[in-house]
Amino acid sequence: MGFYTQYLSTILKGKWTTSIKERIEARRAIYNLSEADKKIYQKLPELVDKEHRVTAANKDEDKVIKALKKAAANSYALAFNVSTMDMAILEAVDGLIKVISKIHELGKTLKGSDIEKKIEQLSQLFVQLMQKAIKKAKQEERWEYKYVEIIVNEAIPGRNHKQLMSVVRTMFQTLGRQSRLAKFPIRMEIGRERRDIIGINRLTTQCKNLLETIPKNLKSRKHHENALYRLVSELEQIIQEGAKYVEDAFYEAYLIKKRDFMLILKIIVNVEVLRGMNRKWVMMHFMPSELVKRKNIQLDEIEEKISKEFHTIAQALRISMVQIERLDAEVARV
Repeated sequence: MGFYTQYLSTILKGKWTTSIKERIEARRAIYNLSEADKKIYQKLPELVDKEHRVTAANKDEDKVIKALKKAAANSYALAFNVSTMDMAILEAVDGLIKVISKIHELGKTLKGSDIEKKIEQLSQLFVQLMQKAIKKAKQEERWEYKYVEIIVNEAIPGRNHKQLMSVVRTMFQTLGRQSRLAKFPIRMEIGRERRDIIGINRLTTQCKNLLETIPKNLKSRKHHENALYRLVSELEQIIQEGAKYVEDAFYEAYLIKKRDFMLILKIIVNVEVLRGMNRKWVMMHFMPSELVKRKNIQLDEIEEKISKEFHTIAQALRISMVQIERLDAEVARV
């Protein structure tokens, strides 16, 4: 299923609902990955290498594989919900750009006045601040897309995964210290992302109110100059605050995606480590080869599912990158 097909078929995709779903999936992914970690790096080696309890290890490995499957499903759901929030960010930013552009056009009707000059200056300030925020967003999106491509291309059974493992080594110091993956920061980032979108939409509404107020003040000769200067002052505050919200919204979305991609990479690491353990245990005659073969088929299925599902996320990121480029062009026309 493509991203747009899945997006349009999602009934509950409002900011509040999606933010809650992000939190739930992040918490579940981290919990399931943590449960798998405990068994892979502590319990299984003790059961097989030290105690030679193959039957007990077999049952625990089944639990590990189940936890990894759940974590992979949670991580994909998180990535999809983050992409849905990306759409909300892009829509909010687009609305702000359009209304600022209308104020700029209205300012041009005040030929030769100080107000016209001030609105022109503020419009240029808006362009500069927004271009800075969008440039940062484009750099972040390229980072995200690169790592999604690695997941898509490398999470395929039969590969030696050299590139993937090289990437993972730059992210994780040791295999035994990867469990919690910043649980609380990702929750805070999800909350701030929603706050930023709400802030952008609020400022857009304020700008729309300004658009209605300015013509009224132009018609009223009494104190209209002072009123216009107050409006311009309000517009300046909106522009400064709006640019900050936009930059923060893109950055929070980037951090959430970065953490989610690290979760996915960690799942693949665990699959590879478990496969390596199975290979070692067969060679040492601790486990029957047929039993291990069945386990490895299940591990292959996890990686295949990750690779397949992240084609959808790669498509979502490509859409996001195109939309950011379009916003950049819109800003330049303000």
